[in-house]
Amino acid sequence: MRKNLRLCVKHILTIFAIFLISFAIIPSYVYAGYSLQKVNGKVIFVPDDFGTIQEAIKAASDGDIIIVKDGIYVENIDVFKSVSIFSENGPDSTTIIANTSSDSVLDILANNVTLVGFTIKGAGNDAGINVPFLVGGCNISNNVIVENLYGIHLVTAINNIISNNLITNNTFGIKLEASSKGNIISNNVIKDNFYGISLSESFGNEIYLNCFVNDKNVLSTDSTNIWDTSKQLNYFYKGKNFTSFLGNFWSDYRGEDLDNNGIGDYPYHIDSDTDNYPLIGLFKNNSIISIDIFPPVIEYIEVEPIDPEPYEDIYITAYIYDRGSGVNKTILWYRINYGT
Repeated sequence: MRKNLRLCVKHILTIFAIFLISFAIIPSYVYAGYSLQKVNGKVIFVPDDFGTIQEAIKAASDGDIIIVKDGIYVENIDVFKSVSIFSENGPDSTTIIANTSSDSVLDILANNVTLVGFTIKGAGNDAGINVPFLVGGCNISNNVIVENLYGIHLVTAINNIISNNLITNNTFGIKLEASSKGNIISNNVIKDNFYGISLSESFGNEIYLNCFVNDKNVLSTDSTNIWDTSKQLNYFYKGKNFTSFLGNFWSDYRGEDLDNNGIGDYPYHIDSDTDNYPLIGLFKNNSIISIDIFPPVIEYIEVEPIDPEPYEDIYITAYIYDRGSGVNKTILWYRINYGT
């Protein structure tokens, strides 16, 4: 969108342009509740049955469910049994803060662990959630992971699901290394980290429908992964229905969407990999929602005449370009004869 502004004033010496744009990158985070059913294990409540999450894990058996009630829990937790850990009312109500910042908030050391509905923070020198040593079958979903060295750290981790998390204000949002493979990372909002996702010697991980808005969105070395859905999906964009494979949203993508289907016309390159279907917006509820992260820029300003005579009209034309959703308002500020 271009705006051509003409203004006639007398003796204009200085001109400024200020742009007022709407910049709502991420909608507010909403916790999706889970319906829990007792199957083969018992249900343990924290702090009713045990005062800490770690004590509940020690008392649990494989297959048990641990429900954590609202509150702030200051712990470094080792999850060494195949249990499901749910907050009662979601991450806005239930926070786990590292007692020791040099240790992970949660080390998941057993297969088939489910972790849902927590704010996890405070491991400034380690991971919010650490999944090491061939651990697999875990489900990490609907959490807010903030203010750690690594939001989620996978080391030789296999076939885990990481979905619908808000991962923000960490040094690394997600880091995979040492032959982590077969993990599915989808529908996460990964924003305001130094690195969004980092992969080293990790292969065959499926990474799609995520929203990356970070200082550096992706760092990949010696890794080959899959950056779009394995099958075509039906979705809506600007009120129209489409069917396609879908990738991720990347805030540093510089391609265009000339066919207006919500997918960039050119691939997003990731070392030796490519996201062939980069999204133009956030994927939510089977829709691609436009995100305006591109500020308008002044392409140039024309002033005529260059050397005006006293009392001669001066014409100023400002060319402003915005590749996002549009400039809502443009205000030209000027001073006359160095006055206010």
